[in-house]
Amino acid sequence: MLRQLAIRDFVIVDRLELEFSAGFGALTGETGAGKSILIDALALALGDRADAGVVRTGCDKAEVAATFALGGLPQVGAWLAANDLEADDELLLRRVLDAGGRSRGYINGSPATAQQMREVGEFLVDIHGQHTHQSLLRTDAQRALLDSHAGLSDLVRQVANAYRAWREALQMQQAAAAGAEALAREREQLEWQVRELEMLAFVADEWTALELEHKRLGHAASLIEGARFALDALADGEVACAGGLDGVVNRLGDLADFDPALQEVSGLLQSAQAELGEAISILRRYADRVDLDPARLAEVERRMEAVLACARKYRVQAAELPGLLVGWQARLATLNAAADLDALAARVATAHAEYLGYARELSAGRQRVAAEMGAAVSALMQQLALASGRFEVALLPLAEGAAYGLEQVEFRVGGLAGALRAIKAGASAVYIHGGQMDFLMHHDMKDEIQAALDAIHAAGLPAGVAAHMYTTQLWAAGHFDFEFHMCSYYNPSDRTQYAGHKSGITEVYAPEDRDNMVAAIAQLPKPAIHYKIFAAGRNDPIEAFQFAAKHLRPIDAVCIGVFLKHKPDMLAEDIRLFESICLK
Repeated sequence: MLRQLAIRDFVIVDRLELEFSAGFGALTGETGAGKSILIDALALALGDRADAGVVRTGCDKAEVAATFALGGLPQVGAWLAANDLEADDELLLRRVLDAGGRSRGYINGSPATAQQMREVGEFLVDIHGQHTHQSLLRTDAQRALLDSHAGLSDLVRQVANAYRAWREALQMQQAAAAGAEALAREREQLEWQVRELEMLAFVADEWTALELEHKRLGHAASLIEGARFALDALADGEVACAGGLDGVVNRLGDLADFDPALQEVSGLLQSAQAELGEAISILRRYADRVDLDPARLAEVERRMEAVLACARKYRVQAAELPGLLVGWQARLATLNAAADLDALAARVATAHAEYLGYARELSAGRQRVAAEMGAAVSALMQQLALASGRFEVALLPLAEGAAYGLEQVEFRVGGLAGALRAIKAGASAVYIHGGQMDFLMHHDMKDEIQAALDAIHAAGLPAGVAAHMYTTQLWAAGHFDFEFHMCSYYNPSDRTQYAGHKSGITEVYAPEDRDNMVAAIAQLPKPAIHYKIFAAGRNDPIEAFQFAAKHLRPIDAVCIGVFLKHKPDMLAEDIRLFESICLK
């Protein structure tokens, strides 16, 4: 849940900190009180598109920070871990926007992109209203909602795992079939290489032992000579130091009986005498053991040469040969498995069958609950004064299936409530809303469009079709019978996935949209009402009227909006402009 929203220098807000508690909260106030500003600030923290115009006049930057409690949202922790971001019981989203339009985002104090903030924001908040997007309109969210409602979450995971196993097996089979010849050549070469290294029988620690033995055998003569020289100097020679040291020790030992001051020196020399004797004993044993062994030296040299030749051949260090053999053996085992196309085919068939088993069980569960959900929501729509409203959960088959099953889930809402309200209100003519029409066209929902037109005609009224997209008008003209078109000069946002505006999209009024629409109007057989010619106040009125006049046909009309509350003479002024420009 949202715990705190802090705003600084945002639009007209100097500083503001709002604390939120559990339960339902409401922000109320008259027009202009700043309710929308708070929502816009929250949307900015959630990764919305940054606009330098929101920085308070005279300030260098605007800052928004939103703090959320993450209790009950383990998916957020998983997302943070996957993106190497710190995870805690709280989540802090902070966005800083300077007057130049540059923005910086932070998640728990770590720099983050706007895309990352949008991704994590989808787990936290749904902002929806007249012109905003909501996650429920995403097909993946619709599918997740249906599966959760049906208690199919565990089965969904089983389907995903089975699908992944099947695709991996299939890819291995395809790779083996496509590269069978190349794999055979690689396998043959590896078999020869592995056989060569196995015959060499070289183990990991052998090289160090060989180097030590070779060094010893190669210098055996020097070692024997050095040992004998040391023994002569210490014990066996005419002037050996051992005999001299013995005489000194004996002499000082006698003298120490007369003067205790010599006892310390006598003791030290006795220790040296003992250590010298031990050293001489070790040297004698070494001299007796060490010997020239040319045969063993030659054997060691042959072994080292064989190892070095093999290492040079495969361009590795001698000590690396055992690891190279292990890697080749593993690769050979993989190739041997891949070479058995029959076994691979059987593995693919088994994996596919397992996937289909889980997927068909999932489909059955979805079909059972889809009908129940559609009926229940449709009944609730009647209670909400949507007498003609209808909700349907469509299951659209997928040719080969997917990780989420054998069908795509799509929520469909149909109804004539808007048209019926207009008829009951005494309208002289009724048209289908432009955003709704763009949406219905994109999804090829002809039945819903025809039902609305039939209801309007049944009331004895002219029926029209509005659209922001010129393609929608051309499509409607070819599929339905109605009396007039409502043609918007501009398409400020994408209406193909939803009938309203998308949250965070700054409206763009592109000249090409206007040009495309008037080109389409020229092809329409029925009258067209040109609207949004001012681009929501963005276009100069005189230029807008001149452009419309240039493309008006004798059967067409122009529709403009007026705001008499703030400018009582606006209507009269617009009429004068229209008459002076369009009726010449």
